[in-house]
Amino acid sequence: MKNITKTLLGISTMLLPLSLMAGEIKYSQNEQTVLQGGLSINLSGIINKKEIKGETGILSIDGKKVFIDKHTFISKSDGIKVGEKVIIIAQHQYGKLFALSIN
Repeated sequence: MKNITKTLLGISTMLLPLSLMAGEIKYSQNEQTVLQGGLSINLSGIINKKEIKGETGILSIDGKKVFIDKHTFISKSDGIKVGEKVIIIAQHQYGKLFALSIN
């Protein structure tokens, strides 16, 4: 019984800091947006570079790479252009940013 208790205490000690980091909210002065620790990120800035082939591609927003695909919602009917200011909601997956919507 003591071994089980020690094991559970050890596991909870390791998981507690991880759960606190997952819910952390930070304010980024460089991007002037609120970044939520975990998966969703709000990013605003100017499009510096656009590499799109078909339904997939990469946008460079103030130097940050954001991947887009056929599931990305783009609110402008005429598309997006280099030099435009945009607001992007993205997910952080596999160490990369994937755009969910671009306004």
